[in-house]
Amino acid sequence: MTADEIEILKSAPEKTKFAAKRTKHNGHNYASKLEAKRAAELDVLIQTGHIKFWIAQPKFFLVKGFDYVADFLVAGYAIELRYALTVWAEDTKGVETQRFRDSKRLWAAHGTIPLHVKMMKSGRWNTTVITPEKLNE
Repeated sequence: MTADEIEILKSAPEKTKFAAKRTKHNGHNYASKLEAKRAAELDVLIQTGHIKFWIAQPKFFLVKGFDYVADFLVAGYAIELRYALTVWAEDTKGVETQRFRDSKRLWAAHGTIPLHVKMMKSGRWNTTVITPEKLNE
Protein backbone atom coordinates (compact mmCIF):
# COMPACT_ATOMS: atom_id res chain seq x y z
CA MET A 1 0.00 0.00 0.00
CA THR A 2 1.41 3.38 -0.96
CA ALA A 3 1.84 6.37 1.34
CA ASP A 4 -0.99 8.14 -0.55
CA GLU A 5 -3.35 5.20 0.00
CA ILE A 6 -2.50 5.15 3.72
CA GLU A 7 -3.14 8.90 3.93
CA ILE A 8 -6.56 8.47 2.29
CA LEU A 9 -7.41 5.64 4.69
CA LYS A 10 -6.38 7.74 7.71
CA SER A 11 -8.42 10.74 6.58
CA ALA A 12 -11.59 8.83 5.64
CA PRO A 13 -14.41 9.69 8.04
CA GLU A 14 -15.41 6.87 10.36
CA LYS A 15 -18.97 6.03 9.35
CA THR A 16 -21.40 4.23 11.54
CA LYS A 17 -22.06 0.63 10.70
CA PHE A 18 -24.86 -0.23 8.29
CA ALA A 19 -28.09 -0.49 10.29
CA ALA A 20 -26.02 -1.29 13.37
CA LYS A 21 -27.65 -0.74 16.74
CA ARG A 22 -25.47 -0.06 19.74
CA THR A 23 -25.98 -2.92 22.16
CA LYS A 24 -24.99 -3.40 25.79
CA HIS A 25 -23.65 -6.68 27.20
CA ASN A 26 -22.32 -7.08 30.76
CA GLY A 27 -22.21 -3.30 31.20
CA HIS A 28 -20.12 -2.66 28.09
CA ASN A 29 -21.45 -0.85 25.00
CA TYR A 30 -20.81 -2.50 21.66
CA ALA A 31 -21.12 -0.90 18.21
CA SER A 32 -23.56 -3.56 17.00
CA LYS A 33 -25.74 -6.47 18.05
CA LEU A 34 -23.36 -8.77 16.20
CA GLU A 35 -20.39 -7.56 18.22
CA ALA A 36 -22.33 -7.92 21.49
CA LYS A 37 -23.39 -11.44 20.44
CA ARG A 38 -19.75 -12.38 19.90
CA ALA A 39 -18.81 -10.93 23.30
CA ALA A 40 -21.47 -13.13 24.92
CA GLU A 41 -20.10 -16.15 23.04
CA LEU A 42 -16.56 -15.35 24.19
CA ASP A 43 -17.84 -15.25 27.79
CA VAL A 44 -19.25 -18.76 27.33
CA LEU A 45 -15.95 -19.93 25.79
CA ILE A 46 -14.17 -18.74 28.96
CA GLN A 47 -16.63 -20.60 31.18
CA THR A 48 -16.17 -23.80 29.17
CA GLY A 49 -12.36 -23.53 29.17
CA HIS A 50 -11.94 -23.03 25.42
CA ILE A 51 -10.31 -19.61 25.82
CA LYS A 52 -8.41 -18.01 28.70
CA PHE A 53 -9.52 -14.36 28.34
CA TRP A 54 -10.58 -11.66 25.91
CA ILE A 55 -10.28 -7.87 25.78
CA ALA A 56 -12.64 -5.50 23.96
CA GLN A 57 -11.45 -2.81 21.53
CA PRO A 58 -7.66 -3.42 21.52
CA LYS A 59 -5.65 -0.90 19.50
CA PHE A 60 -2.85 -2.02 17.18
CA PHE A 61 -0.20 0.23 15.62
CA LEU A 62 0.14 -0.83 11.96
CA VAL A 63 1.96 2.02 10.23
CA LYS A 64 2.96 5.51 11.20
CA GLY A 65 -0.19 7.52 11.82
CA PHE A 66 -2.63 4.60 11.46
CA ASP A 67 -3.85 2.54 14.40
CA TYR A 68 -6.33 -0.27 13.93
CA VAL A 69 -8.94 -1.01 16.60
CA ALA A 70 -10.17 -4.60 16.48
CA ASP A 71 -13.36 -5.73 18.20
CA PHE A 72 -11.53 -8.21 20.45
CA LEU A 73 -8.16 -9.57 21.48
CA VAL A 74 -8.54 -13.24 22.40
CA ALA A 75 -6.18 -15.62 24.20
CA GLY A 76 -7.15 -19.22 23.63
CA TYR A 77 -5.86 -22.70 23.05
CA ALA A 78 -4.72 -23.76 19.58
CA ILE A 79 -5.50 -27.38 18.78
CA GLU A 80 -2.88 -27.40 16.01
CA LEU A 81 -0.26 -26.35 18.58
CA ARG A 82 -1.19 -29.10 21.05
CA TYR A 83 -3.41 -26.68 22.96
CA ALA A 84 -0.68 -24.09 23.50
CA LEU A 85 -1.98 -20.69 24.57
CA THR A 86 -2.09 -18.37 21.57
CA VAL A 87 -3.39 -14.87 20.90
CA TRP A 88 -5.36 -13.41 18.00
CA ALA A 89 -7.47 -10.36 17.16
CA GLU A 90 -11.11 -10.67 16.09
CA ASP A 91 -13.44 -8.46 14.12
CA THR A 92 -17.13 -9.10 13.54
CA LYS A 93 -18.54 -7.81 10.27
CA GLY A 94 -22.05 -7.56 8.94
CA VAL A 95 -20.86 -5.77 5.79
CA GLU A 96 -17.30 -5.58 4.50
CA THR A 97 -16.56 -2.02 3.38
CA GLN A 98 -13.77 -0.79 1.12
CA ARG A 99 -12.18 0.84 4.17
CA PHE A 100 -12.06 -2.55 5.91
CA ARG A 101 -10.61 -4.25 2.80
CA ASP A 102 -7.85 -1.62 2.85
CA SER A 103 -7.33 -2.24 6.57
CA LYS A 104 -7.01 -5.99 5.93
CA ARG A 105 -4.21 -5.31 3.42
CA LEU A 106 -2.43 -3.17 6.02
CA TRP A 107 -2.92 -5.92 8.63
CA ALA A 108 -1.45 -8.55 6.29
CA ALA A 109 1.58 -6.35 5.65
CA HIS A 110 2.14 -4.92 9.14
CA GLY A 111 0.09 -6.84 11.74
CA THR A 112 1.77 -8.76 14.56
CA ILE A 113 -0.81 -11.49 15.26
CA PRO A 114 -3.52 -13.22 13.19
CA LEU A 115 -6.79 -11.35 12.63
CA HIS A 116 -9.93 -13.51 12.59
CA VAL A 117 -12.68 -11.80 10.57
CA LYS A 118 -16.07 -13.23 11.55
CA MET A 119 -19.15 -12.72 9.38
CA MET A 120 -22.56 -14.19 10.21
CA LYS A 121 -23.96 -16.29 7.34
CA SER A 122 -27.22 -18.23 7.77
CA GLY A 123 -26.93 -18.06 11.57
CA ARG A 124 -23.35 -19.39 11.67
CA TRP A 125 -19.99 -17.67 11.83
CA ASN A 126 -17.88 -17.72 8.68
CA THR A 127 -14.28 -17.01 9.73
CA THR A 128 -11.44 -15.78 7.54
CA VAL A 129 -7.98 -15.56 9.09
CA ILE A 130 -5.62 -12.80 7.97
CA THR A 131 -2.10 -13.93 8.84
CA PRO A 132 0.54 -11.19 8.81
CA GLU A 133 3.28 -11.82 6.24
CA LYS A 134 6.00 -11.68 8.92
CA LEU A 135 4.45 -14.71 10.67
CA ASN A 136 4.83 -16.75 7.47
CA GLU A 137 8.60 -16.18 7.27
